[in-house]
Amino acid sequence: MLKQTLSLLLSKFYSKQESADVGHQAMPSASSVSITLPASNGTTEKEYSYTAPSDGYIVLRDKGYPKTASYVISNQYAEGITRPQSAIDINICTPVTKGSVTYLRYCGNNPTAQFIKLIGGGYLAIFKGVQYA
Repeated sequence: MLKQTLSLLLSKFYSKQESADVGHQAMPSASSVSITLPASNGTTEKEYSYTAPSDGYIVLRDKGYPKTASYVISNQYAEGITRPQSAIDINICTPVTKGSVTYLRYCGNNPTAQFIKLIGGGYLAIFKGVQYA
């Protein structure tokens, strides 16, 4: 009886579609901003700071020299790679929150970076069309 009552209440206020919508909000959107990085000579590490305008992801692409490492460091996460003895191309992606300062450290040939905004939408997007009793 209790299980049926809880199931009925949940069906009134929460559906599988809403559950999918919640997960969908954390996906990257088609909206991105290119971040212009100072050129690197391949022997000296460069560092650039970027403040995220909203929740999203920072992507760093670094066409590598074998001298050093590349990192993306935000106040929540640190992602990085140390190159082996051969030059390799890398792609680092890390989530960031609105207003957080992210440091991009790189030492490669033609590094590029971009900020990709989340799809987002908040609770209003989840509960659109819900009729309350």
